[in-house]
Amino acid sequence: GGSVLAAQLAVRLGCASHFGGDWAAFNFGTKGTSKDGDRNVAFTSEFNSFGHCVQGCLSILLLPAIEDACARAGRRAEARALSCFVAIYPLYNILKRAILHARSFAASSFANNGAEWAIGFLLGLAAGHALAGVLSRWWKPEDDDHAARTKDDQDHTARSAPNDDFSSVVELPSASPPPEPPNDPGRAETRAERVTGRAQIVAGVALCCVSVVSAILFGVTWDNTAHGKHDDAVDAVALVFIAVPTVAATAWLSYSRWRGKL
Repeated sequence: GGSVLAAQLAVRLGCASHFGGDWAAFNFGTKGTSKDGDRNVAFTSEFNSFGHCVQGCLSILLLPAIEDACARAGRRAEARALSCFVAIYPLYNILKRAILHARSFAASSFANNGAEWAIGFLLGLAAGHALAGVLSRWWKPEDDDHAARTKDDQDHTARSAPNDDFSSVVELPSASPPPEPPNDPGRAETRAERVTGRAQIVAGVALCCVSVVSAILFGVTWDNTAHGKHDDAVDAVALVFIAVPTVAATAWLSYSRWRGKL
């Protein structure tokens, strides 16, 4: 859902000239349908601009390798809960613009504010893949297997020791197996981890819904601009806005259900 939304906003930025903007300056054009409206510019020198970006960067916690690293630190539930906040701003953004600027949604500040979040979302994914590569050099699954085998050998040696009076080896009763280590990524999930895992699915569904609704609103209000431009070629862009996220969201939900995640 987040990736589809980012693709939508990239297309919207590429069509900035339709709204009197400039894609190279991250200027999405004039806000609303009045020529005297403010400019929809992303990444201005305001706290909110970077706040949107930081929220998008939480996507780093969605990568399995990063989640496993958090699980090894005993913080899987906390990481999952924090990652759900990546969907908060897109939900707020779509609700606010759909209510206040339903007739000029394509020319509203949804695009530039959403672009700030989308850049953060993509940066988080990129940083997560880079970090996963670093972690893979420090830790490999077979290292845990080797450590487990070494511990078993040590336990066996402690139970089987040579007697000073006899040359035979005396076998002591086997001890009960040690409890499952709490920081093993492959261990059974706790209740908190199962709950936060379902919350992640809800957040993913929410992002898919945002992308579908925004696509429809983009397509319906595409020509409601301050410059009154109309281009038949843009109708194809509006169709893509509607079709791509709908197909992507349907495919993702179908795949998730098939995998038994829902």
